[in-house]
Amino acid sequence: MAALEDEDEDTAPELVEGYLYYTKHPKGKNFPIYYRKKNVPGSPEQIILDQNTVGNSDFIALNVMKVSYDQSLLAFTIDTKGEEDYDARIRNLNTGEILENDIIKGVVSVEWAEDNSLFYTKADNLKRPYQVYRHILGTPVSEDVLVYQEEDDRFFVDVIRTKDKKY
Repeated sequence: MAALEDEDEDTAPELVEGYLYYTKHPKGKNFPIYYRKKNVPGSPEQIILDQNTVGNSDFIALNVMKVSYDQSLLAFTIDTKGEEDYDARIRNLNTGEILENDIIKGVVSVEWAEDNSLFYTKADNLKRPYQVYRHILGTPVSEDVLVYQEEDDRFFVDVIRTKDKKY
């Protein structure tokens, strides 16, 4: 029986908004690589995120990945210390560039709005997600607007769209 490290491991593609999204974990790599391609025969693959190159650490945990409505941006949360303390980063899928001015520290979850603004949750000192903020790309994170705060510590908040994008 071959060891897992000696084999490539791929996921089945998922069709979303005209693109097939899938993951490959190539032999010899520590972390997976995330791909997409248009759902048209012969379309080239596009790497949307290579977890092997996104951080400067031996430890990288990816928590959430969300593609914007216009399919041009990828928001993802990443922990490079192993402390379950995630930062949100945004990657321009047309250029491959990480938008350095839009890195948000201490994020639990993210979700795109139709206008390419980003909603995200922040946690309290017990790591309970309790605040929802809205970030406008290109503006300082210090100007982000608090949209909601859950005061009752028996509850937490999350931001997520339904798959049909109606809610």
